[in-house]
Amino acid sequence: MLTSFVVWSRTRPVAFGIAMSVLFVVLLEVAITVGFVTIEDTDVGLYRHYGEAIAGGAVPYRDISIEYPPGALPLFVAPAVLTSTPEAYRLVFKALMVLAIAALVVGVRRLQQEDANRGVAAVAATVVLIAILGSVALTRFDVVPAALTVGVLVYFVQVRWGIGAVLLGIAIATKLYPAVLPRSLRSTQHAAPAVVSR
Repeated sequence: MLTSFVVWSRTRPVAFGIAMSVLFVVLLEVAITVGFVTIEDTDVGLYRHYGEAIAGGAVPYRDISIEYPPGALPLFVAPAVLTSTPEAYRLVFKALMVLAIAALVVGVRRLQQEDANRGVAAVAATVVLIAILGSVALTRFDVVPAALTVGVLVYFVQVRWGIGAVLLGIAIATKLYPAVLPRSLRSTQHAAPAVVSR
């Protein structure tokens, strides 16, 4: 069974990523139902406030004070445009985060494409770490820049610098921490010949 799981993760990475994300959501819902996890979604209310203001014509950073980088704003505005109630906004926002989790899982799996066992282990570790976050994974947008950053690594490993650079720019515009990635990669690149020569 484990062998077929590994093969499936390699041959159908997108379906695998979606399945892992759905599994995460089901486990989270069970944990919420039995009282093991509580939902704290005050951030979603703040995102809705920003999203509705911008959708209503407010200019970000001028008419409304926003503490997030501009790349995060589409994540707030899209659910506001698509919904009219707080409950519906929460549902759409969480659906976006599930898609981001799926993208993150697919990216992690692609980074370990050559070694099936390590790939599955990396995916398992990713899902466990996201599960440890509990409801935070679905009520904050942090998984989006994480997925974008993993996407940057996937394209850089494939030496597809243009797409990787565009994703890096979007990731930095969404949350500032991916800005350290180029320097980290450069340090790794300089260290690699020394490692190989040993």
